[in-house]
Amino acid sequence: MKVRHLVASALTAAVAISMTGCGDNSSEKSGEAKDLTVWLMTGTVPDDLLKEINTEWESAHKGAKVKVEIQQWDGIGPKTTTALAGNNAPDVLEIGNTLTAGFADSGAIADVTDKKGDLGGDDWNKGLEESSTYDGKLYAVPFYAGCRVVLYNKDEWSGAGLKDTPKTLDEFTAAAQTLQSKKASVKDYSGFYIPGKYWYQTLSFVFGYGGKIAEKDGDKWVGKLSSSESIKGLEAYKALAAKVSKAPKDATEADPQQFSALAQGKAGMILDAGWQVGSIEKENPKLTGKIGTFALPGPSADSAMPAFLGGSNLAIASKSKNPDGAYDYLKLLAGAKYQQKLVDAAGLIPNTNALLETAKSNPKVAAPAAAAENGWFVPSSPKWGDVEASNALTDLTVNIFTGKKSVADAAKDADKIIEEQLNG
Repeated sequence: MKVRHLVASALTAAVAISMTGCGDNSSEKSGEAKDLTVWLMTGTVPDDLLKEINTEWESAHKGAKVKVEIQQWDGIGPKTTTALAGNNAPDVLEIGNTLTAGFADSGAIADVTDKKGDLGGDDWNKGLEESSTYDGKLYAVPFYAGCRVVLYNKDEWSGAGLKDTPKTLDEFTAAAQTLQSKKASVKDYSGFYIPGKYWYQTLSFVFGYGGKIAEKDGDKWVGKLSSSESIKGLEAYKALAAKVSKAPKDATEADPQQFSALAQGKAGMILDAGWQVGSIEKENPKLTGKIGTFALPGPSADSAMPAFLGGSNLAIASKSKNPDGAYDYLKLLAGAKYQQKLVDAAGLIPNTNALLETAKSNPKVAAPAAAAENGWFVPSSPKWGDVEASNALTDLTVNIFTGKKSVADAAKDADKIIEEQLNG
């Protein structure tokens, strides 16, 4: 599962069409069977499950057919913008969750605030709900999430005498130091690999200590990375990196690919998406079946370190020609029945707390489910892409790791840029 980055902050405006009467099956009442066009992203829903969903919808909408068009992530932002502004917009579409606020701001997707209860929103994961909300209104439904977990080499773990999964950050640090000591002869070996520009990991520590990126104060965004809570998280992150990481202080997690450090025996642990296990095994087939996972522990034993909830939302196009049928389809995809099937078939993180609790007992998704329980999301703003493009977050950690700036000064500078971008 790829992390969804905003590639553009400005989205072409689309004309909003009222969703009054969504879900009342008015097309069936008038005797008209309206077909439905659905955009889903590649790799999201297995073919067999998609066929089951379509059959159920078509059975409830006699004479109508579902046309599912599978989209690629590359270039999806501009393509979706063009489609939603035109006269042949898809009725239902899957949207990367960092893109949702932009489409909501442009009026391209429908306001479904009054349908939250009917959609099961009272039990949604808080971080996922935030990604579907803009300016206090609901414009999408959380579809699924993916989050980062600790990946480790089981043989190295046991070889270092480690047995139990660490429950706190202190225990985790001790385990990473033990691995590093055991591999002292390996040049630049990291007990836990922490590249300097890996801001998703940085911000997990911010949230883990009670901090935030930014919050709204009236109509203005205020940076919160320099709050006392955020500073505690950044200080803890800096201390951990100094003790257990030899990773480049000015590199991202993808340059070089950090999973290669684990595959090549240059790291004992990394924080990455669970699907990277396959990448590790492909690079080093000798590690097949030997990569374990667990949620990164937080400061206390009460919960895991908060994880960024990347993933997708589901929305109804404002220009949908079948908004009632679209609502029914969206409700199927986001409902408990098919959410559970997506967990079982695809290992995706479900959208409700109840299903998340169940997923924690499923070996396939136990680690990411635990990590997602207390997940975080970026500020819901159509200008978030400007923050990413400004490099404020990557520069924050590089400045701290290299000693170019103190933690307090680096955080203040990042806050200033974040405020300029979000309020600009």
